[in-house]
Amino acid sequence: MKIMRGMFTVKYIFEGREEMLEGLWIKENEDKANAQNFKWEWKHHPVITLDFNEISHETPDILKQSIEEHLIEIASNYDIELKRSFIKGKFKELAIALNKKTKMPVVFLIDEYDKPLIDHLGKSNEALGIAKNNRDILKDFFGVIKDADVVDITRFVFITGVSKFSQVSIFSELNNLTDLTMLSLYAEMLGYTMGEVEQYLCPT
Repeated sequence: MKIMRGMFTVKYIFEGREEMLEGLWIKENEDKANAQNFKWEWKHHPVITLDFNEISHETPDILKQSIEEHLIEIASNYDIELKRSFIKGKFKELAIALNKKTKMPVVFLIDEYDKPLIDHLGKSNEALGIAKNNRDILKDFFGVIKDADVVDITRFVFITGVSKFSQVSIFSELNNLTDLTMLSLYAEMLGYTMGEVEQYLCPT
């Protein structure tokens, strides 16, 4: 059995990269799934992946600059040049351009969305101010996902974080998301089960 970080698994599934998923359930159970009239179509969707573990956020300006750099990098992978001035505009521009270029709906994968907030909590009043400013930036930025032009070209949105997003005002405008936090059906979707830790990660 192969163990893969959850967000990469989702990314490879939507990119149609079957070769990266050998040994995982979705590949090993294809025949069983087909018998149940479920067949995954291995089509390449454009995927916008933003991992906030890799996005700097020491100040609001650094956060905006780092997000912009990641958007430009994703665009360059598809030979797309972003022309909008601000990150919100670039985000929407990227999604629309990817859809137009690939003729496929776009997938959004956002990992550790709340890291630019929680890393500044419990430190000082200045740090709290940074957290609040970062929150406002992210609220405006993620609002793009609710934009009518973007909704129409969206295939899937998946967001992970430490804090429950329904309690964070960043997503107050996004009422089209489903909170999986406490649903047992998805408990083993990300991370490792105890059995996997004991089998693959514990020294023999």
